[in-house]
Amino acid sequence: MMIRKLLIRGFFILLGVVAAAWVGTWVWLVTSKDILNHPLASLPIYPLACTTRGCITSASTLNFHQRAVAFSFASLTDAPTFEESLSTVIRRHLAKEAFLRSPVTLADAKRYREEILHITSEDKIKEVASMSVAQYDEDVLVPFLQQEALRQQHSVESTEELYGILSSQRRVFLLPYYFRWDTDRGQVVSK
Repeated sequence: MMIRKLLIRGFFILLGVVAAAWVGTWVWLVTSKDILNHPLASLPIYPLACTTRGCITSASTLNFHQRAVAFSFASLTDAPTFEESLSTVIRRHLAKEAFLRSPVTLADAKRYREEILHITSEDKIKEVASMSVAQYDEDVLVPFLQQEALRQQHSVESTEELYGILSSQRRVFLLPYYFRWDTDRGQVVSK
């Protein structure tokens, strides 16, 4: 009986130490001024923003930012800032979780790529976007088509108006200390 109590007490102490360590490292991450270069940014267990439909982690934001920088380098455009990348990831999350009367499928993305964009060569996509055709369809075209379907569904002209509407419908909790979520424009801004 005594051993059982000691094991249970030891378990809860260990659980408390692990939870305190996680909270401490998470606070270290979200109070950092340079989150993308933080040693913990690539770990998928640290949320940066949350809605009622889930959280956006530092790892998913870092992954998106790295792909966006690679694309901007290949297309000779300016690289996005951390705020722009985090805004895009949150906007994609809002669009993905929004109610769509007619959902967008991978087949729609493939049809759009082939019939509208006239891109059938995987080499061209690998050269410019550094990803496979399937990954391009899923990560680039599906979010774009969802955004356009939502824009038409809400009868708005600009994406800024659309994301203002979507962010007013679903609360976004932005956790990094040096940034805040602008609900009117649906984007991350510096404090």
